[in-house]
Amino acid sequence: GSSFDEEDSGDYFDSSASSSTSHRFLVGTAFPSVSKLSDSNEADGDDNNIPHNLSIIEEDDENRTNRVYLMQYHEDSNELSLETSFVHPMGEIWSMACHPKKADWVATCGGGAVFSPMGEEKKENDRLAHFQTTLWKTPDSSAADDNDDDDFDGTTISKNNSVDSDDFWSENNINNQESNRNRTVSAASGLSTSAKLEPVLTIPHGQNLSSTSGWEQRVGQILWNPLLHPNSSSGDALMDLAETSSHEGGGNIITVGWDARSPITLWDISSMSEAKEVWSTIPENETPSFRRGRGRLDRFSGLNSALPRRASWDPHEGSHILATAGVDVVAYDMRCPPREVGVIRSAHRYGVTDVCHNHLQSNVVITSGMD
Repeated sequence: GSSFDEEDSGDYFDSSASSSTSHRFLVGTAFPSVSKLSDSNEADGDDNNIPHNLSIIEEDDENRTNRVYLMQYHEDSNELSLETSFVHPMGEIWSMACHPKKADWVATCGGGAVFSPMGEEKKENDRLAHFQTTLWKTPDSSAADDNDDDDFDGTTISKNNSVDSDDFWSENNINNQESNRNRTVSAASGLSTSAKLEPVLTIPHGQNLSSTSGWEQRVGQILWNPLLHPNSSSGDALMDLAETSSHEGGGNIITVGWDARSPITLWDISSMSEAKEVWSTIPENETPSFRRGRGRLDRFSGLNSALPRRASWDPHEGSHILATAGVDVVAYDMRCPPREVGVIRSAHRYGVTDVCHNHLQSNVVITSGMD
């Protein structure tokens, strides 16, 4: 999911909010989705920058339709409420990130495997998967905010619904959780059914690579420039985008490929008409070795390769990023050619799962791993 707090109201949905104990955030679903190969070259496919003869078709099952949910957490009452939801046109959501200041902007990567219709042979150059990273504009939710909590017709989860930890895995509790999930999906499907995500910009991650499998387009993480944080914002989202792009090697957003076969790419989207590639790593052609030859990793190589790569953008030095690489953490300077400028060797014995900079103190990072 991706979150923002109402206390930094700015350009957020509800600019009149004054409570500092209410937090709103987005959650995306990841029901497995597929793309169907079609012989038609419809305009919709061209508008979405989808390769010829390929269109995204979700299953006609309301309970399995992938959505972006707008949630609100109230600290005072310890309640989590569902405000509204939007259908995600690109299917299964692999990553998502809200703009740090402009809350009606959210970037997602969606997609899934590709299959050919029954009776049709798969061609040699057909893609195995299709993914697309898109910047969306969400509809104004002020209408939903005008309703009182007592009139809320969605789903609310409160502390009264909690159970003791000893009973968490009990059969009755599991059945209750499934029942609650079904009610949540049912309630969400009836909220803002006419509201749709509006595509603003397509970010062509991995589309210029020689590989045609499609998996290289899968993005596991999306990072906004730390300079866009509300504390350093000018108050004008477009002006902030232009300002961050004016710096040496500057860009606004980074897409982190799922693994080493997919690049880490810095983009300039300040024109709001196209995404310009500013800097990118060189992906590997094969599955990363994760330092093969070290016996302790042989048993975990499959698990390591299944983990999405993670990255962190240095808030103190805008041209520096860190990224996970098997058991190591590597550093890049986006003003230089795409090669490692530093390495934290063996940060975690069985693989690094995440990395994050300290926002208050420079040159201090935290990592997590499968130790």
